[in-house]
Amino acid sequence: MISIKETAQQIRKELKELGYGANKLSVRSGYAGFSAFVNVTIKFPVKCSLKELREREDIKKIKSIIKKYESIDRCEVTGETLMGGNTYTTLSYDGYTV
Repeated sequence: MISIKETAQQIRKELKELGYGANKLSVRSGYAGFSAFVNVTIKFPVKCSLKELREREDIKKIKSIIKKYESIDRCEVTGETLMGGNTYTTLSYDGYTV
């Protein structure tokens, strides 16, 4: 199992291959309690609404890359999120989740 730091590095590498370097996206990782997180923030200017941003093909590609690394364990009966050992990923722009 790889560390969250290595996960963030892998995400950076895949995003860079798509042409999104450090000047366009910020990738941060860390731990919150017993779970880990990777936050990707869009740094390039976007001239559309948040709804339109979510529908853009380039944003969908970015989301598909980071979602590959998300891992959330749930209870089979209730569907509740189990505590600890989860890896959460988010994509945000200007403080809003995309």
